[in-house]
Amino acid sequence: MMRKNDDIGASGGAEAREPEVPIRLATFDQYRSLLFSVAYRMLGSVADAEDMLQETFIRWQQSTGENVRCPV
Repeated sequence: MMRKNDDIGASGGAEAREPEVPIRLATFDQYRSLLFSVAYRMLGSVADAEDMLQETFIRWQQSTGENVRCPV
């Protein structure tokens, strides 16, 4: 008999969200240049814009579907 925890696996349930990951990556990649240009205009330096883009990517990956109404 399989225990309930065996369904989750070592990654803590990441398999359940795995089909969504390529979609999220593709969506972020589609808008990456636009996000960078907005961040650069706001912050005035490439390094700061890249930092902002990284923070945006992390937040995008951690968000749940119910928190995002429309990614565009």
